[in-house]
Amino acid sequence: MADRESDITLKELAERLAGIVGTRVVFELPEESERKGYSTATRAMLDGSKLEGLDWKARVPVGEGLSSTVESLRECIQGSEKGGVSV
Repeated sequence: MADRESDITLKELAERLAGIVGTRVVFELPEESERKGYSTATRAMLDGSKLEGLDWKARVPVGEGLSSTVESLRECIQGSEKGGVSV
């Protein structure tokens, strides 16, 4: 769930994640035949208006949340490579 300030495009999401992990994203536009059957959506966000009506507020900005998620995934991968149990 996100707040209105965290509403970013899918391109922005990919760029932020790439920056966190130290790589870059190359965007290529598909040819007409490749676009058939695929979503053309570029923005996606859950409607949080009901939660906001209950005084719900996001506690973590999108950038911080992405960084935290990547760090957690890295820790899980490292744990599983060492034979540890990951959750």
